[in-house]
Amino acid sequence: MNDAIKRISRLLSIISGFTFLIIAIFISVNTISRYLGGPYSGLSDLLSSMAMALGGAWSLSYALVNDTHVKVDLFNSKYPKKINDLFKLINLSILSFLTIVLFKESFALALNSYELGALIPQSMVDLPLALPQFLASFGFFIFMVQSIFMTLSVALNMRSKGEL
Repeated sequence: MNDAIKRISRLLSIISGFTFLIIAIFISVNTISRYLGGPYSGLSDLLSSMAMALGGAWSLSYALVNDTHVKVDLFNSKYPKKINDLFKLINLSILSFLTIVLFKESFALALNSYELGALIPQSMVDLPLALPQFLASFGFFIFMVQSIFMTLSVALNMRSKGEL
């Protein structure tokens, strides 16, 4: 199960990267076209904000899997591995709790937007607000599952060593 989550995390992060690349190209072409007096789509703000929401949410789990989240490793060299493992377990436990709250609240927000029939504000196109919210919520769900799996993995590893 954990390998499947890792593959999904990798796929979502690749999609995020391509999304940012495509949006950067689109905005560049749109800006140049507008500067030269050509057509302007008016969708730059909408698409870039959606890309930021999706790209940010969808890449969090991959960053966690590869241990690239910003953290302070100040104590790693000062304390033995046993204590560092305990710190890692505490950190992952707190992160798991926060991801549960993040997913729960983002999903509730998306569901509320869907039930209200809310549209993306100040958009030239009528798109349901729930669409990017549900997609971002899916990224938070994968992040939550991955953080819980990693917390359990560290706890079981410490327990098998008799450290817990």
